[in-house]
Amino acid sequence: MPRRICARLRQPGGSLETLYRAKYEIAQNRFPLRQIVDRLVEARTLNYEVKKFFDEFQSLRLAAAPINPPSAFLVDEQTKHRNYVTEIGHAELGRHGFPGDPYQFSETPWRVQRGAPLLGEHQGEIGQNFTHSSAWLTESETARAGAAPAKRLLDGIRIISFPTGIVGPALAGLLAEHGAQVISIEPGQSARSPQRGQKFQIAADLESNRDRRRIAVDMKHPDGVVLVKRLIAKSDVVMENFSARVMASWGLDYPHLKEIRRDIIMASLQAFGQTGPRREYASFGPILMSYSGMAYLWRDPEIERPGAGCQTAFPDYVAPSFGALAILAALHYRARTGHGQYIDISQAETAASMIGPAYLEYLINGREPQPQGNFAAAAAPHGCYRCKGDDRWCVIAIQSQEEWIRFCELAGHREWLTDHRFSEPGARVAYRQELDYWIEKWTEKYTPHQVMLMLQREGIAARTRFCARSFPSAIGLGDPRRPVSALDRERVFTCRRSPCRRSRQRCRAGRNTRPIQRGNRRSRGGPSVALGQILLDVRDRAQARNQD
Repeated sequence: MPRRICARLRQPGGSLETLYRAKYEIAQNRFPLRQIVDRLVEARTLNYEVKKFFDEFQSLRLAAAPINPPSAFLVDEQTKHRNYVTEIGHAELGRHGFPGDPYQFSETPWRVQRGAPLLGEHQGEIGQNFTHSSAWLTESETARAGAAPAKRLLDGIRIISFPTGIVGPALAGLLAEHGAQVISIEPGQSARSPQRGQKFQIAADLESNRDRRRIAVDMKHPDGVVLVKRLIAKSDVVMENFSARVMASWGLDYPHLKEIRRDIIMASLQAFGQTGPRREYASFGPILMSYSGMAYLWRDPEIERPGAGCQTAFPDYVAPSFGALAILAALHYRARTGHGQYIDISQAETAASMIGPAYLEYLINGREPQPQGNFAAAAAPHGCYRCKGDDRWCVIAIQSQEEWIRFCELAGHREWLTDHRFSEPGARVAYRQELDYWIEKWTEKYTPHQVMLMLQREGIAARTRFCARSFPSAIGLGDPRRPVSALDRERVFTCRRSPCRRSRQRCRAGRNTRPIQRGNRRSRGGPSVALGQILLDVRDRAQARNQD
């Protein structure tokens, strides 16, 4: 077990020598001791106030965060420092706070120009003044008529990626599938992916590093940095999600990159952003869910102990989408002006951007949003219900009165239509616990698939609760025991104008080190990487920019 954690857990007169064993450095080996470790952790956390615990553990580079309600995130010193909340005016509400965006652009900062319009406020204006094509669309259509369209959106764009964890590889994969040539720089990696004993990571590493070239560079050696700078000079975008100080320690922060190439675009995706008092705090996706208020809202309101919420690193899969959009905006700005820029994205703020209505509840109405679990304020029944079989469940969501009538007839309970507790939508929401009890009495008679098929035939939203084994067949990929290929997965997505595709196989760490160094001699005692042919593979428009 990591010694820094053990040092914080040590009780006066106690001993944690067992946890110091090397094998407990691997997370999988600690799982059998999870209950013991949880008790040890809680014995220490009971002596802390939340903020003190947060700051003290983070000072030791230990990932920790409070389970914030939305209001606590909004008033946190990091949120205030980054000006995540802006102030806007509204015709009826007056001036009020409004949650912003997770981007900070050096050249084109985001701004909310006006508040939400009233329903129909711009009806006449749009009908009179916006019936013609925009100038941008007219220009794009004219240009497209004179030249063959690119096969993919990012064809000809070269991106240098310094990836770690999930966010970096996921963002690189998203851009590569739309045509970008992505080169992953892996500092000090050997030719094999580091697994630390967790076998499932072998598949994760291969899957998350598809469609790109991977090279290993000794960034501690001066020649390694020089070679990476030569690569950057022939590229369009640099993106990284290391901790806040890493790129600067190599002399690869944005001011230095501008000296290498004046129109370079750099995107940084740190847990808490590149600025503010928490910029160097360590974190993982579930930690950021707790910090942003997401875990607080998702927990079951009937459970007194909130826990840490979902163990899926949800922000790790949201942040790449924000990153891709920001990079596209920066490329568009460079195409118009010739200027690059720096993009600072906070992963915590990308999580916050998913729960904007909860923040508005506090900012406008002054009410703290409460945990809802599966509850929906405008729909009932709306939840997960036990079905026939061992640990078998289905989910049902009924939105309209017409759907409710069809459901009652199907379930054989027409008396619910006249019951004052269930007859109207508002009443069903108020009596949702009693309603859920009777709904589950009905679903327990059938398997999840039977419930799903019966309700779907009546136009009612219902699904089985998937497990990993049943998911492939459920989405039409055939026998769940058959391995799902990359081609199978591509069938799920359809892009009309700019089709994404996986053009390269998944590759292990450092796989492209030797091909890239081919034809170049190694510097004596230098890193095991050179540039080779990759510098010659530049599209025509990139070459034109380099000659300026």
